[in-house]
Amino acid sequence: DGAVCGFGVVALDGLEGVMPVGGARGRLPGPLALGLLALAAVMLAASLWLAFHSAPGTIYQFVGWFGALFAGAIAAAVVWRWLKTDEVVLRLDAAGLLDRRLSRLPIPWGAIETVGTWQAGEWQVLVLRVPPETETAIDLTVAARATRSSSAEMGADGLWVDMTGLEISHDRLLQAIIARGEAARRNQ
Repeated sequence: DGAVCGFGVVALDGLEGVMPVGGARGRLPGPLALGLLALAAVMLAASLWLAFHSAPGTIYQFVGWFGALFAGAIAAAVVWRWLKTDEVVLRLDAAGLLDRRLSRLPIPWGAIETVGTWQAGEWQVLVLRVPPETETAIDLTVAARATRSSSAEMGADGLWVDMTGLEISHDRLLQAIIARGEAARRNQ
């Protein structure tokens, strides 16, 4: 037995009915966070130097201030994400799949039409295809809405569940999504 996915067939191997509860915690790995923080600090310093050493009212001064705001926002986001390591960002429960990076409300199991994997080098994402009315109903995050068209152009049209930093393996999450989706369809 297998489940037909958007990008191939995945064997269930007796997983049917096994639906782990709980979630996966998102972490910004230490070296990555330090690297991003260092890059933001360099950008901030360079931008402030440009802002203070440019003639008032010039495009250079504007670019300096804009760069300082941008680099400061990046640094703040990295620190915030680094400090919030205990937040559950991905939850599988009876209501559906909730990835806080993707939407504010869970994607109902019965709404997932297909699930597949898209990969670029070491980077893997699960791609969930749902009806447009579901995308509206689950209140996608700004980032998810902004990347919808580019993900379709890259050949992975759907909602992306990024595996980066999650404490669950790609295969285990994929199997759990398939099992729960099939169970929801049988119970409809």
